[in-house]
Amino acid sequence: MTTKGTTAVAEEALHVESSRVRVWKRGGRLVLLIIALTLTSVALGVPFAPAFAAGFALEVWRRMHAARWARPRPARVLVGADRGDQLVIERDVERFRVKKSSISDCWQVPDPETDGVEVRVVTPRSQLAIHLADSASADTLRRALGIDISSQLVGTTLTGPPTLPRMTWREEFWRMASAGLESMLYVIAIVGPSLIALAGISTLVTLSLVLPAMVLLPILGAIRSVSRAATPARVYVGRDGLLVTTADRREFIGFERVKGVQSRVLAIVITLTDRQSVKLPLSVRTGGLFSRKPHPLDEWVRDVDQVLARRNALAQQITDALSHFRNAERDARTETLARRLDRDSRPIPEWREALSHAQEDTYREHHLDADQLVNVLENPRIPVAQRVGAALALAGRADEAGSGREHASRARAAIASSANRKVRIALERAVEGKLDEAAYERAIAAEADAEQLASRKRRLKA
Repeated sequence: MTTKGTTAVAEEALHVESSRVRVWKRGGRLVLLIIALTLTSVALGVPFAPAFAAGFALEVWRRMHAARWARPRPARVLVGADRGDQLVIERDVERFRVKKSSISDCWQVPDPETDGVEVRVVTPRSQLAIHLADSASADTLRRALGIDISSQLVGTTLTGPPTLPRMTWREEFWRMASAGLESMLYVIAIVGPSLIALAGISTLVTLSLVLPAMVLLPILGAIRSVSRAATPARVYVGRDGLLVTTADRREFIGFERVKGVQSRVLAIVITLTDRQSVKLPLSVRTGGLFSRKPHPLDEWVRDVDQVLARRNALAQQITDALSHFRNAERDARTETLARRLDRDSRPIPEWREALSHAQEDTYREHHLDADQLVNVLENPRIPVAQRVGAALALAGRADEAGSGREHASRARAAIASSANRKVRIALERAVEGKLDEAAYERAIAAEADAEQLASRKRRLKA
């Protein structure tokens, strides 16, 4: 394995020679394309028998091609450099490409036959098993793929709905209002014809007004139900907390609220400071009584060893991120200088101007260089207003040939690894020099909400 990189967090150019690589493809889109081509040929006048034979031949070729890639064979694994946002598998004269941005899960499984490990990579339409010599090589590959909480959010697909903290009264109010509005629409669609008939409106007008609603609402309800069932629950680990997403809820859990993490038999349990708990289920998903043998692409939620490996990997990621958060350096000198980045009561344009390159002498006087600005940005325990100020100051130095460019990759990684979406958006816009009042206020409100939830521990003890 060889790696090259310009900075500690820059994207690595990696070349791995693996003794065994397997690729499973789902191929659903290609099947639909074959069916569409066959039906189109028949519609254009091609006799059914030749059209069916051609479609059958294409399907046989697709299955043979997929079976060939699913066999374990030596291959080269290429990531980064001129390949951009791609993971490339080269085997003989064939290549298989996966966008790194499409990777939903990545973990490693010990290989019982050798002393090596297998890195499993999952995307919506494929799964890869890459055999490597040791865990260090696997960690290097995972970092090259961007699966690193120090540079971005790391996501894991859960095998069931999570147990989340109780909603705040505002969230509960809007949830009930949305459910009430939906119920009202269904009642109107059902009772509407009778009301219109009592009003003396003709049957034709009644049908033209009500029938579309009576047909459309059940269709929309069915689409919503299918969409909810097809949307998996996921948890994202960042340097400032966890983001848990379901079909109808997004919950940010800041690490200041987390008391402990336990890996149990069926789930990971996170105990919060207000005595609530969050359960992240990662257990083996079983089929029904008459279920068929699962597709290889679905074995990662049905195989005991793989589910256990994913659960251990998630527990370790959360534990490491929580430890890093708690042990974040609280350098008194840096915090004192970071206070100079506060907005106070200034408008954003004036604040940005004060932090721009024109004020560099002021920062030199107070010894707040680019490295310290990035340190402020990377520390999730420093107030959001000061981190946004650091991002604005770095944006003012983005065009410099000096330290501003050298620290750009660290700044991007610090922003991308924030699990609090509102804070991340504010930092992204600040470092681009496009911060507006609405994004800033949402980030400040998100920080205040997290602090309020964390302070419940003190009120309960009192």
